[in-house]
Amino acid sequence: KSNNTPTKSSTTNTYTPYTPEQQTELLLDLAQIHTRLGDIERSNDNLLSCIDDYHHALTLRLETLCPYDRKVADSHFSLAAVYAEAPNRMGENEGRVNMFVNSLGGGDEADGSTERKNGDGGGLTEEEKVHFRQRSLEHYLACGVAFTGMLAKMCGVDPEELTTINDAKESTASAVG
Repeated sequence: KSNNTPTKSSTTNTYTPYTPEQQTELLLDLAQIHTRLGDIERSNDNLLSCIDDYHHALTLRLETLCPYDRKVADSHFSLAAVYAEAPNRMGENEGRVNMFVNSLGGGDEADGSTERKNGDGGGLTEEEKVHFRQRSLEHYLACGVAFTGMLAKMCGVDPEELTTINDAKESTASAVG
């Protein structure tokens, strides 16, 4: 016998026909949908939309799962990879668009109207590239932390002991120096 009693939603003060377990399952399904949408956006070179969808998936997964879950690690890895490839692919795409517009006679190459401020005819500014690289590293690190936590839990160790980044930096510094 299933419990189909409506439950009160904490955010809207209304009653929902879903149990907390069903709500969690629906949120995880929505996260998976955002992940697949991000994959499609990525394959179509819509990297900013891809990043947005991957962020939605990560947010939903962090709301419903512990930070040491494989699906959370997967979201971090996807974000890290797209942030890492974004500077190169966005520059290539913008360059292709500029060439196409120019081939149609729509761009004015003489006044540089189709070029970005960095002067290379496409791509991102150096600050934007640094931002994307930094975000990539942050998500690769978070992915590693998630996997470390998963391994710690499998070994019966408190994940917080192994995944605190500051402690890892301090212990590395004390071991080296």
